[in-house]
Amino acid sequence: MKNKILFIAILSMFISCKENKKSDINNTKAVELNDGNSTLELDSFKVNNPDTLIFQDDKLISKSEFTMYGDGVANLIINEEVIIYNQDESVFGRIFFSEESESFIMDNFPKEIKARYFVPILEQFYFDAIRPDKNDSFLKIFINSEIKKVKKEKVNFKFIDWDKYIKENFINIRKINSKSELDKNTYKVIKIEKDSALIESISLSDCDLIENSDNNVSKKIKWKDDNLLLISLFECN
Repeated sequence: MKNKILFIAILSMFISCKENKKSDINNTKAVELNDGNSTLELDSFKVNNPDTLIFQDDKLISKSEFTMYGDGVANLIINEEVIIYNQDESVFGRIFFSEESESFIMDNFPKEIKARYFVPILEQFYFDAIRPDKNDSFLKIFINSEIKKVKKEKVNFKFIDWDKYIKENFINIRKINSKSELDKNTYKVIKIEKDSALIESISLSDCDLIENSDNNVSKKIKWKDDNLLLISLFECN
């Protein structure tokens, strides 16, 4: 393959601040996280958790961010051309598989894409999404923090609510601030109750992509604050 591909292991994900902060620094909210002894300000958390680079080649930069949008995640299974529309139903872009290049083509897409997990070369098309409405012919997804639309009849998809999606992935605990220690363990989610989760560390036998993880570590953490993810997610495949 001619394109040079850069894969950043999701284990080292630190999600970043948006270029255009919507939060007022003077009204910054404090969050109690994990052990109950550490308090962070959201702007400090964002500085210490930059946007996650998922994939990069000469045509695409794919990132994920710490903000959760919608009600869950939609996994698009793309077998035929899929047209993605803006809110006004003008065309945002097209995705289709090229037999000639044996790869997915993103026609009219911006070079940088922010989605939940967008890696065309692996046929991974995960987007934050609004829960599908049976009376709406469109599936509403989020790309670059904005609502986009896909015609349901033109694509196969699976919608997963946030709790289930979190439990289907392994997680890492994000760095709170520049002085906090990084928890290098990797965990699986055992149980979720609102914004708290019971987690247990995994070992190499669970996922050979991890480097360091202490066995038999179990604890309760805060995994989100409103729509802010306080953990990083990855699939071991």
